[in-house]
Amino acid sequence: ELSAPGGGKPNPFASAAAAEPLRRMTSDIARIVTSRKYRRLAVLDLDNAIEGFEVVVEIARTLAGAGRRAVLVEAGETGHLAALEGTGVGAGLAELLDGEAGLGEVLSERLGSGMAVISAGRGTLPSPLPQDRMARIIGALGARYDIVIILGGAISADTLRLAASCDLTLVTASAETVQKPGFKSSIEALSGAGVQEAVVITTGPRAIGLYEAISARGQMPDVA
Repeated sequence: ELSAPGGGKPNPFASAAAAEPLRRMTSDIARIVTSRKYRRLAVLDLDNAIEGFEVVVEIARTLAGAGRRAVLVEAGETGHLAALEGTGVGAGLAELLDGEAGLGEVLSERLGSGMAVISAGRGTLPSPLPQDRMARIIGALGARYDIVIILGGAISADTLRLAASCDLTLVTASAETVQKPGFKSSIEALSGAGVQEAVVITTGPRAIGLYEAISARGQMPDVA
């Protein structure tokens, strides 16, 4: 376990999340990313819940506040980004992959200074995602920003491949989901895909926590 619930300020997005554990957890993630010099993060959400997405946005804000410019790339069609921004859906990753828009046309910094976002877009993301094209996009973003955060959504063959190409994978889930028997299988799927480092972020009205699920040392908590 990397952290226990601790101190902080209110989450401006998720009313259900307790303020103090949220700040401690986002600070812990930012510390891990900066101290280990991670450049690429993948985010997978076992519940497709807005709470997990909001926590990831707070992590990006914390990194930006520490001088680490971050870009969020919505590679799963959750609709959370549009809901969070309160705006209509514009051109995004779908249009970029289709060649209908360039990188500069889909990048937005509406969420705050030092941060940028690329939404999933108006169109439908191709399935499977073209991994070579995604690699070029991520590489181009890595040349502009310190941290590239890929929001993959649910675990799938596409998101497992993306996670395996990243330095760290964040798995968001409710405390109830973490206790279900199928949770350990999800973590084992990440390990089987080649993910070297992963942490689980539990969210919800009763629990916010941070647990190291996969490490280069092969350690995994007995949570399922």
